[in-house]
Amino acid sequence: MQPPKPAPRDGDPVDALELLSGAAADPVELSSGSASPRGAPRGAVAGLSAPIHAPAGPRWRCLDCGYPIIESLEPTCSECGRRWERGVLERWASGAEDARLERAAWFVLAALFAHLFALPMFLTVARIASACFLFAACQTALVGRQDSIGGYLAISGMAAAALMIVPFAWMGNALPYYTLHLVATSALVLAMLHDPVASVVGRSLGGRQIAPFVLFGAPVLATVCYVLDAVEAAPAVTIPVGGSSYDYAPFSFILPYLVALGGGVFAWQTLVAARKRLCGPPEE
Repeated sequence: MQPPKPAPRDGDPVDALELLSGAAADPVELSSGSASPRGAPRGAVAGLSAPIHAPAGPRWRCLDCGYPIIESLEPTCSECGRRWERGVLERWASGAEDARLERAAWFVLAALFAHLFALPMFLTVARIASACFLFAACQTALVGRQDSIGGYLAISGMAAAALMIVPFAWMGNALPYYTLHLVATSALVLAMLHDPVASVVGRSLGGRQIAPFVLFGAPVLATVCYVLDAVEAAPAVTIPVGGSSYDYAPFSFILPYLVALGGGVFAWQTLVAARKRLCGPPEE
């Protein structure tokens, strides 16, 4: 048994250091029933052995605005105030919807790539390829959304893509084909951002707000182009490519082609933004 250490003399730093080092070397029981060392309040040191429970971080994202949601009995977004069902949030956080959005975005990107081959010798094949990719994207949106508004929108997009292949991919007048192209891409966006349980998701996304206008505006635009092409009788635009030149009608080909191209880019960007905002890891 060690003899008790004498109290340090006033003004003697060496004795004070020895006393402190000896106290640090003494074993200290951390059980809740032991006395605290050196006159500390009982249980003060014992509290160090208790597990520290940090507050749970956010597990989900709000499917409207993407704001992080912390798990609770009734998950409610503190940003927009919308309540969600736990099962819906769990499904969107599980990775299934993330994979669905990624697959649809890749199909749209492939359709855009095929869309670029507008030369006469590649035109029919490019149209068929683009329509097939859009059909696959809409079919991806249909999975798990049957018998819901999102499923009906996906079927509408598939029907438009099928009509693009037969008969309009083979027609010389490109106006019907590119009008259906615009319908298919906008229907795809609306189908992907419609949950069978939670109804509309991604309302804060600009693409979700614009897609309905694109869907219903496509026939209006086609009518305007048809009238302009018939009334104005505008001369064809000659575009030189390599050593050859090709004539394109401004209202029945060039304008619908460019609008359909913009619609494809719009759909792709909306799907990518939805995947990042709704399915990305939540951050505080």
